Amino acid sequence: MGAVEQVRGAAQGRLVTLDVDGDTLTWRMKATSRAAAENIVTTLHQVRDAKFEYSRVSVAMLFLLVAGAVVGLLREWRVAVSLWGAAVAIGAQRALRPRRLLVLDLGTRSLTLDVAADSVGSARALVGRIAGILKSGETPAVPPTLP
Repeated sequence: MGAVEQVRGAAQGRLVTLDVDGDTLTWRMKATSRAAAENIVTTLHQVRDAKFEYSRVSVAMLFLLVAGAVVGLLREWRVAVSLWGAAVAIGAQRALRPRRLLVLDLGTRSLTLDVAADSVGSARALVGRIAGILKSGETPAVPPTLP
């Protein structure tokens, strides 16, 4: 077997690692004082859909920019400038902390991971690999075993 590739991040406010070992995916969510650890083992072939969303644009920012323009047309300049200022603040925050979401649809459930900055490349590679499997209809050579 090759090296285990790992995608790190957070889900539901808890630390998560997603290990990719060959065709086996292992989702490990850390335990907290209120919730038990969650471990899910599946294969790349059982994932029905995968997407990686990377966004530096905020819907709230766009809304505030448009609202500021509308208010500006009504010549309420103080309100318009305030709305634009809020839009710039939200835009700056999103530029510094872009949204990086990995979503895996397993049929019975969906796993959503807020990917850590150092795992973006691994997340994109995983989505590409799953897309290739879905496109080709490839089946696993060996049924997965629990780690």
